Amino acid sequence: MAYQYLGSIRALALRGRAPGEADATAAVLTLGAATGLAQWYARLTPAQLGVPAAGWGALGWVAVVAAYDLSRRFYLEAWRLWLRPLDHGLKMTGAAFAMTSAAAGNLLTAFQPWSQLAPATLAPIVMALLIATWVRTSAGRPQHHSHAPP
Repeated sequence: MAYQYLGSIRALALRGRAPGEADATAAVLTLGAATGLAQWYARLTPAQLGVPAAGWGALGWVAVVAAYDLSRRFYLEAWRLWLRPLDHGLKMTGAAFAMTSAAAGNLLTAFQPWSQLAPATLAPIVMALLIATWVRTSAGRPQHHSHAPP
């Protein structure tokens, strides 16, 4: 959640600029942390795992987001001109669903594992719908970046 949230704030702050070395460094560090956590997670016993699908799913998701962040170097101009709002929106959506999954998993324990898995399963569906709507309404149109406060 933290990586997606901070990445979304970073995308918002970049405005008309493309991601740079600091963004790539954050993605590489995140991939390293995810790899380390996966190695630790693999050593846990079934009783210690809690909801394995949630843990492995979260690690996989953050790795995909960080890999995507590294890939932006190959299409910086497109990202700067029109993908930035999508980047920001999807990362905020992912962060919100991650928080919802954690909260529901901890507070609605009688419904485990579904209280934790349902938000995590719903997130990519909502994101796909957001992407489809964004493509239909604004893809290909460069965003105009004002440096004046809203």
